[in-house]
Amino acid sequence: MIKNIARRLKLIVSLPLLVISLTFLLPNINASFGYGVEKIRGVNLGGWLVLEPWITPSLFDQFLNTTTPAVDEWTFTEVLGREEAQRQLKKHWNTWVTKKDIQQLASYGINHVRIPIGYWAFDIQPGEPFVDGAFQYLLKAIIWAQTYKLKVIVDLHGAPGSQNGFDNSGRRGQVLWQTGSPDNVPRTIRVLQTMTKRLLPYQDTVTAINILNEPLNWGGNQIEVTRKFYLDTYKAIRAIGSQALIVIHDTFLAFSEWQGFMQKPEYEGQEIANSNNNLWTVIGEWSLASNDCTKWLNGFKAGARYDGTLNENPPICPTCTCKGDDDYQTYSPDYKKFLRNFVEAQMDSFEAGVGWLFWNFKAEKAPQWNYMLGVEQGWIPENPANRSFHC
Repeated sequence: MIKNIARRLKLIVSLPLLVISLTFLLPNINASFGYGVEKIRGVNLGGWLVLEPWITPSLFDQFLNTTTPAVDEWTFTEVLGREEAQRQLKKHWNTWVTKKDIQQLASYGINHVRIPIGYWAFDIQPGEPFVDGAFQYLLKAIIWAQTYKLKVIVDLHGAPGSQNGFDNSGRRGQVLWQTGSPDNVPRTIRVLQTMTKRLLPYQDTVTAINILNEPLNWGGNQIEVTRKFYLDTYKAIRAIGSQALIVIHDTFLAFSEWQGFMQKPEYEGQEIANSNNNLWTVIGEWSLASNDCTKWLNGFKAGARYDGTLNENPPICPTCTCKGDDDYQTYSPDYKKFLRNFVEAQMDSFEAGVGWLFWNFKAEKAPQWNYMLGVEQGWIPENPANRSFHC
């Protein structure tokens, strides 16, 4: 643990993993939540319908001593085979997110959940090892959210070919969304059309669709192709009759790169006062992590930049250690106070836009990424509307 909080804050801005993921909401006047007036205060239900080894390392421990390890959901299903993968995934789907979790989040003053799901929940083609079944669990979560008056953002987290090469896209490695099969991008749009049609009966609860999570602007992806995908997908979803808000990712580019994109009236349902250009801004993923010490955060069996165990690179902090970072029971009162101030400062600044979505609602061995644990332990306010620290 770092005792010097000034040093911790310096590391926060220097660690590349902590680039905040931003998304934009394209307004629609028929939304059943007061977007632009009420603040989005939400969490992500990550590691559920799209596996990520660092969120649930217990699912990947079985591959530690194998010659063909699984590093993402593609290889998880490939190595285990469909039957065994289906058995393990069903157990995981039934337990990682429960009705009780949704009820608890609602009691914490959360008003949105963002639910990542992969393209393979809607379309599995020959040669792809994925197993079916995730969509039925998405519907369960939507119904639970409806019961407890939460709004849902459904997020396509993985596209054919992988839009970013991260394990959270379903397949780690090459970025082939735009450079692999010429059908990858059109297929992504068809998947989104299928998903939107299935969600039409739940529009009062599913108020937004995040059409693709974190497509890179490098590694084979061309920003103009991504921009066209955004425009084409918007029109395809509207043609179905959906009134859901359309959420797009900034592709890790600065706001200035999006100036004038999707201008009204074609892409906007109402005038937005004090908006960033013509688009609302929400912080789609953020946490309390000030290092990358979490087990496998950088990939299955990968180390950390923080202590120099990642690819044998020099440590970011030569005098620091990752030891004890995952054991919240050893956190000092000063560190817990730092976490409380840090979370409230972020909430305060992010609500200068339309709000925020914390990543993640929980995690097995990552306390700084675990919203529910943070509330239980007191370093996250029990209701985010009741904050004592302000920027």
